[in-house]
Amino acid sequence: MDPFPTLLLTRPAEANARFLAALRAAGVTLSALCSPLIEIEPLPPANCPEGDLVFTSQQAVAPFAAAFPRMQGRRAWCVGARTAEVARQAGYAVRVGAGQAKALEQQILAEGGAGPFVHVCGDHLAHDLVGGLLAAGRQAFALQVYRQVPQRPTRQALALLSGETPVLVPVFSPRTAQIFTKYLPENHAPLYLGAISTTVARQLAAVANAHIEVSRETSSAAMVELLKRLACRSVAT
Repeated sequence: MDPFPTLLLTRPAEANARFLAALRAAGVTLSALCSPLIEIEPLPPANCPEGDLVFTSQQAVAPFAAAFPRMQGRRAWCVGARTAEVARQAGYAVRVGAGQAKALEQQILAEGGAGPFVHVCGDHLAHDLVGGLLAAGRQAFALQVYRQVPQRPTRQALALLSGETPVLVPVFSPRTAQIFTKYLPENHAPLYLGAISTTVARQLAAVANAHIEVSRETSSAAMVELLKRLACRSVAT
């Protein structure tokens, strides 16, 4: 058995490349295998309601901007720093949240006024932000601009997960966790799973014989720290 673990990266290709570069910059030089479990498919809407935009995923920014190119300058509430940067580059006036949809909802309630608010989103939501805003008396709408198409792991990924070499897997969303657990072989390699949130960790709890840790915050930098710690732990054991 190889004493060094292998990284399995399961996000869409661009996000995998960006996270791998961050890991390399932080000194994590383990071999890596990319096997996206989600493919982003744009769903261009016909129209958009008036109001502030709300982005709880960076994946929503590009398809929205492509569908409504004349809305640059509109205020956009963004779940975290990375989403805010993508939205800023697309020309929106961003407000940055603390990294979780629920926290962004509370920020909007405290600072955003009566609305309306347009949650630009995909087909799978970890938190019903529009429902929360409506329950608090705000005007809010959901505008779906993409869907997450599940992907079967590659043959190389399944072989890795069926082997004896330890595998480190950062997991960034409940949807990815669901797909990962669906295709995970029953007799799997030693697993070290890094969950970006407690919600993701709960989705992974059904995985037998796996070491699971939760990131201290919902950011890429914190996930890099977590993966460094998991890498050390996997070698030590």
